[in-house]
Amino acid sequence: MFPCFAQATAVDVASTGPLDVARDAARDPAERRAAIESLLLNDETQPLVEALASGQDAALARLIVQVLLVREQTPAEIFAVPLLDLLARADEPTLTDLAPLLARYDSAPVVDRLGSIARNEAASVEARRAAVRALAGKRNQVTAELLIGLIGDDQPPTLRRVAVDALSQLSGIDQFGVDAEAWRQWWTEH
Repeated sequence: MFPCFAQATAVDVASTGPLDVARDAARDPAERRAAIESLLLNDETQPLVEALASGQDAALARLIVQVLLVREQTPAEIFAVPLLDLLARADEPTLTDLAPLLARYDSAPVVDRLGSIARNEAASVEARRAAVRALAGKRNQVTAELLIGLIGDDQPPTLRRVAVDALSQLSGIDQFGVDAEAWRQWWTEH
């Protein structure tokens, strides 16, 4: 980046406020992401949490998710509920970014809520798949049983495939496919 452009962006963000810049759809996405990062660096998370929770600006929500994902750390707990709620209304590209972001949380309430969404037949298949992807790294009996339950014939085929992929990621093997009994036996033995 050219130094003069960086200075102009910093002055612009400072004069209008980072939240206003982040919300301005007419601005360049990189400038909007820089404004979100500025809020995070200054521990001004509440406006971002409120923006996620409101559900009014899908593009802003996507940018927030992207910035949080790039930071390579678990977002503050204050983001957990709005991020989980976003599963119900996000588009496919946002869900793709949201799953690995939610996977960073290890708290029982977040993992439980992901499990509830994954099992919820009233939720969209896309949201359920994102929840399963987020659970893929949680190697424990509860998660394994949940995933095994999602490979049954009564589940949508795309969800079954994602659940098998998650089981393969958990176990390091991929030979059982949708054979729930084989998965149960393997998990019991290991």
